[in-house]
Amino acid sequence: MLPPAVPPFLLPFEKPDVRLSMSALTWRGSAPSATDDGNQLLADLKPGLDAYRGNDYATANRQLTALVSRYPGTIEILFYQGVSRLFLNDYAGAIAAFDAADAIGDRTFAGDVSWYRAVAEQRSGNVAQARDRLEGICGARGPDAARACTALEQLTKPPANPQ
Repeated sequence: MLPPAVPPFLLPFEKPDVRLSMSALTWRGSAPSATDDGNQLLADLKPGLDAYRGNDYATANRQLTALVSRYPGTIEILFYQGVSRLFLNDYAGAIAAFDAADAIGDRTFAGDVSWYRAVAEQRSGNVAQARDRLEGICGARGPDAARACTALEQLTKPPANPQ
C-alpha cells in the first residue's frame, strides 16, 4: 500500500487587519451625510468591514459588493472584498476584485494586493501566474520580498518522492 501523497505547497495567507487609505479617511461626497464628520464612505464601509473583522466573509463580500458601483475606485472595498472571497474559496471572484484593486494603483495596498492575488491564482490552479507574480514581488525587494522569495522557493521545489 502506497503512503498518501504529500499535499502540494499552498501559499499561506492570513486575514490582514483593516486599514484605511488617506483617500477614504478624507473622502467628501456631494450628498449630505448622516455621520458627524461628513464622511459617508466610512459610514457605508462600516457594516462590510465589521463583518470582515468578525470573520463573516459571506456578509462582508455581500456588503462590499453592494458598494462597488457607488464608490468606484475605492481600494478598501475591492481589497477586502477580494480577501473575503479568498476565505470563501471563490478564487475567480477574488482575482477579479484584486485586478480591479490593482488598476487603482494605490501604493499603500499594492504589496498586499499582489500577494493575495498570487494566493488566489495558485489556489485556482494558475500556478504559473502565481509564480510570475511572486517573482515580481521578490525582485522588487520591497517589504514583502522575503516572504515572496521563500514562497517562490517552496513552489518550485519538486514534490517529495515517497519510497
